[in-house]
Amino acid sequence: MLWVLAPYASSWALMGMEIQIIDTTASLPVELTHFDIISSVAPVVIVDAAKQQKIWHLIAWADNQSNSFGFYHKRKAVTFEKSEIKSVGISFMTRAKGQGWVALEVVLKNKEGIHPVFESKVFDEKAVPWLLKHKLIFEKLFGHQIEVNDYGGDY
Repeated sequence: MLWVLAPYASSWALMGMEIQIIDTTASLPVELTHFDIISSVAPVVIVDAAKQQKIWHLIAWADNQSNSFGFYHKRKAVTFEKSEIKSVGISFMTRAKGQGWVALEVVLKNKEGIHPVFESKVFDEKAVPWLLKHKLIFEKLFGHQIEVNDYGGDY
């Protein structure tokens, strides 16, 4: 079940994992974030596969045997267990008096708070369309419908 949904995307299966390059742009409008409550270690097979790509390629993977998935970008990784995900949303606040922000966020079943996966700490007009363009891929990976939350201007 490879999930190629973008014309530039390439995908392959390797050692029981589905791997897809979901963006080849050198400068994404969002960054893959790191937070302590989720694993920031990619499986060795993903790290090895990433070495065959450009450092700025955004790689997603799904391991159906372990029910885990994740992202790898610029030598940073985030790995999730599907069973840990409670909800997923694309949220943003536009510039007003404040700088605004954009994020793909998750709520986890056993951890408090909302946790950004991809974010722009300052509102970037390219970030929301980029996240929406990849929404179907994210929904397949996370196993949840993604709610879009427009919080208006940053006052």
